[in-house]
Amino acid sequence: MSASGHASRIKEIVTYDGELSKAEAGDAVTITLQDEIDIVRGDILAKPTERPEVADQFAAQLIWMDQDPLVPARNYVVRIGTQTITSASITAIKYRIDVNTREHLAATTLGLNEIAFCNFATALPVAFDPYEANRRTGAFIVIDRYTNRTVGAGMIAFPLRRASNIA
Repeated sequence: MSASGHASRIKEIVTYDGELSKAEAGDAVTITLQDEIDIVRGDILAKPTERPEVADQFAAQLIWMDQDPLVPARNYVVRIGTQTITSASITAIKYRIDVNTREHLAATTLGLNEIAFCNFATALPVAFDPYEANRRTGAFIVIDRYTNRTVGAGMIAFPLRRASNIA
C-alpha cells in the first residue's frame, strides 16, 4: 500500500546482484510492482490490513533540543522515517510537561530540553503510525530550514482530522 492509498502486488525485488525472493528492513532493493503506480523513495508500502494513518495534521510529544526557542507557526522540515516533509509547523503548544512533576503547564514557546504536547500541520498529507503502534513510522525529528540543525524530536500520538460538517 502506498501513501496514496493504491493497492498493488509486488512483481519483483531486485538488487545489484540480481532478483531476490524476499527483502528485509535495511536491504537496498528496487521493487517493481505489477501495476503502474506513482511511488517514490520514502513512500510507505504496507499490507491493506495494516495501513498507516495519512493526514496533514497530527498531535505529538516534542522535546526541543536547540538553544534558540521554538517558534510556533514557523516552517520547519520534519523527517518521519524515510519521508522528508519540507514544510511543517507547530500550530499549537497544548501544554508543556514539567519533567519533575509531570504537571501540564501553559506555554507559548519551548526552550532547550523542554517537552510539550503539540499540534503539527504539514503542507501535504504524510503517512505515519502512532508511536505506540510503530516506533519507526511514529518518531520524527524537526530540522531548522535555515541552519539545517536538528532542533527537536518527537513521538506522534494520533492524527488530527478537520471537521467535514462545517459550512
